[in-house]
Amino acid sequence: MKIVFTIAPYAWSELYPGAQSKQCGFRMSKKFGLIPGSTAPLGILYLSRMLKNAGHDVEFIDGVMYPPEEWFRKVLSSRAHVVGFHSVTFAWPRVKALARQVKERLPDVFIVTGGPHPTHAGRRVLEEAPAIDMSFRGDSEKAIVDVCRVLSGGGRDFSGIDNIVWRNGTGIVENPYTPIADLDSLPFPDLGLVDLNLYSPSIGFYKALPSINVLTARGCRSDCKFCIANRTYRARNVENVVDELAWAIREYGVRNVIVYDENLLADKERAGRLCERILARRLNFFWCANARADDIEKCRDILGLLKKAGCWRLLVGIESGCPRMLKLMNKEETPEQIGRALTLARKAGIETFGTTIFGYPGETFEDGLKTIDFCCNADLSYWSVLNFMPLPGSEFSIYREDLRDHGRPTGLWGFKLPCFVPNSMTEEELIRLNLLAYQRFYMRPSYVLRRLFEMRNVDDLKRNVRGFWAFSGSTADDFKPSVCHARTWRF
Repeated sequence: MKIVFTIAPYAWSELYPGAQSKQCGFRMSKKFGLIPGSTAPLGILYLSRMLKNAGHDVEFIDGVMYPPEEWFRKVLSSRAHVVGFHSVTFAWPRVKALARQVKERLPDVFIVTGGPHPTHAGRRVLEEAPAIDMSFRGDSEKAIVDVCRVLSGGGRDFSGIDNIVWRNGTGIVENPYTPIADLDSLPFPDLGLVDLNLYSPSIGFYKALPSINVLTARGCRSDCKFCIANRTYRARNVENVVDELAWAIREYGVRNVIVYDENLLADKERAGRLCERILARRLNFFWCANARADDIEKCRDILGLLKKAGCWRLLVGIESGCPRMLKLMNKEETPEQIGRALTLARKAGIETFGTTIFGYPGETFEDGLKTIDFCCNADLSYWSVLNFMPLPGSEFSIYREDLRDHGRPTGLWGFKLPCFVPNSMTEEELIRLNLLAYQRFYMRPSYVLRRLFEMRNVDDLKRNVRGFWAFSGSTADDFKPSVCHARTWRF
């Protein structure tokens, strides 16, 4: 069978403030913009390898690379038996529209969707999108092979296949969800499905190219209310992970790896063994990872080992500098803990990348100012200002009936834009927080000097110039929903 996986086309100006998404003469910013970037989609690469091992033909059409018209021509001419849309919540409206258009032109094509939105929206996906025949929930590597086996035999009975929602002719059936327990049973992702040289992560996420994403574990043991991560934690064998890294470096010339685990330091012993095996195998590459602040403190004695093994940056979910907001989010950390962790990482020679959330239900303008003050005084190399999104699967899902009691969605669906205005502040205050954060953090003379002294090569210089250009050019209009909606591609 021929299976085509695709990401619906979109423009970076829909997801980022105008100043950050504008293009310039630097290599990758010509395609992605000053701040945004794109990496090869790890989930699709896993599915592709599983399907190819089962004898199927797989193609990937990445919508970030093409305008809508060209994307549509490629899908229609692909001769696909199955078209699979990856869908995050911001893309869901266009996935629905494009699936309908594909079905109208290719009525015999079996259309499926997977990704974060279908995983948490459940049967609503098929209720809202009649053109979609099936959606996948969570781990789909084994399910996609079983589904294609049934389709290849001319059948349409998918009973007994976990992790899918499907139409049985009379209604919608939601099969049980079962996470894959043995991640080592999965093959390495199909890096050959894409040209890695066409991709570049956002600035602050790479030291060299080509870059790939790697998962050493799935799931998260924490229970933050804003998050949609799977709560079932499963880890790969360290040797299996290192084998993949060695293979990617040898076969594809990979020089940078983004470890996509929710929290690499959740298991201190395992993180240490991973670093030891990287060093023992003499693997030479740059890598960065996510980590909770409290786990950085617990792992203080192995931070030097992380640095020695090539870890140059840790992303830390700060979320807020206000104790009250951290409690509302069920973060189970304090600003003091977070501050200590950032300092520990910096002293070990590891750069720190903090993320925070503005607009969470209950947050006031004054709470947001506390977050700005905290980040401006913390040991942070980079700060990414995010906005709360009422994602399906989170405490304040867009499908929650009483969501309006807590605030109003603006219709935007990019973390960098004001997506939700809580009743505790105005839209103008939320926009002001976004603008103040960039101005106060990145325009500090002490910060600019530090970045200058820490630059080591021309690529560092280019990334810093891009960042300064983007943040210094931001205005309030960049964050206004009315202006942002005008930049959205229509389907």
